[in-house]
Amino acid sequence: MRCVLHDTGWLYPRGYVLLRPNLFESANSISKQTIKRPAQPIEINFLSSKYPLVCKNWYPEHARDNYIYTWDKIPKFEKKEVYVVQNSIEIKRVSDNAPIPAESISIRLDWNSFCWGVSFEAIGKDALDLIKPQEEQPVLAEATINEHNFQFYIERWNEQKTFGSDTYSVEARGMICELDEPYEVKQTYNNDGDTSAKQLCESILENTGWTIDWQIQDWLIKDGAFSIFETPIRAILRIISAYNAIAYGDAQNKILHVKERFKVKSWNLSGATPDLVVPSDAMLTLSQQYVPQKTYNGIYVIGTSKNAVGAFVKRSGTDGTPTMEQVQDDLFTDTVIALQRGTTELCFKAGAYYKTTIVIPVLQQIGELGDIIEYSADGISNKAIVTAISINAQRKGDGSTIASQTMEVLRW
Repeated sequence: MRCVLHDTGWLYPRGYVLLRPNLFESANSISKQTIKRPAQPIEINFLSSKYPLVCKNWYPEHARDNYIYTWDKIPKFEKKEVYVVQNSIEIKRVSDNAPIPAESISIRLDWNSFCWGVSFEAIGKDALDLIKPQEEQPVLAEATINEHNFQFYIERWNEQKTFGSDTYSVEARGMICELDEPYEVKQTYNNDGDTSAKQLCESILENTGWTIDWQIQDWLIKDGAFSIFETPIRAILRIISAYNAIAYGDAQNKILHVKERFKVKSWNLSGATPDLVVPSDAMLTLSQQYVPQKTYNGIYVIGTSKNAVGAFVKRSGTDGTPTMEQVQDDLFTDTVIALQRGTTELCFKAGAYYKTTIVIPVLQQIGELGDIIEYSADGISNKAIVTAISINAQRKGDGSTIASQTMEVLRW
């Protein structure tokens, strides 16, 4: 990891750099003559195996300051004159690794879905025995596309017979569907006593074999504010909906990811550090749709349960007008959730935006929901948020395979 000290700062034990970017303006008690700004940025290198990536509140008393760090390398597709990709598709039954013959496959996830959706064409007379349920349990299958793995349960299919050919149009869902009907029954979930949202979600997942990857701010849910009769996954989704976060199952592990829709505010995207950089030379196609929209600067967030809270959330530097339609929820029982929900709503209403679709080869890096990507259009660099991902692959008549990944993104 490389920390770049752009202003005056101090290096404390355990590898932390505390920065004071506004030192001269804010610390009148410190003499300007005793502290000198470096002529050039100071680079301080740390071994990532020895030091943590972010501060864990190890700081001297009264010295809690801003800090920054930058990665040595932002993931990106290497820019080349020619991209050579050897595409491949493999679908197998997980229980015995028996290959399932298939001609094409499509895998998709968007930030309003908790589950990967899968469809593929199985071929041959033996295919039915490989995809039909075993002991009344759906078949768990795995697809590998250019070394990227996806596991899913086969749930239904349509059979089509033609002269000398049997084809099955298969529909499947990612593994997290096992936490929903028809594999789980509905039951009552509630909170007896104050508890955090994360703890409540973890309690719902107890004894399911699933864990939660919690990447949003936690908040306190007051006693009696939550009660629902649902399947485990839909009970968790109800909690997450108060925050308006993204929640989806991992492609190949029993992990539920819970992430921010906006890592940075939509009006600050241009200055954000991208998670992935896509060179224009790597794009197969790019299409954009301009969407006009009014800019809103404020919103009322109203809690509707006992001990709930309310807040008026506004963009910094504005008086909060014009104001959006208010949002209400029983789970607004903490100022943290009120602020976060209001901010997310304002991020969606930050003025006109572009819906962009980018198609690229299935290379070593696949975008993730909520990622900030950087790409170029007409020679102009843009930054956007990934809202949907799909992987498509098909075998051609000559035996070769074509494959692509599509990212749908939003930019303001």
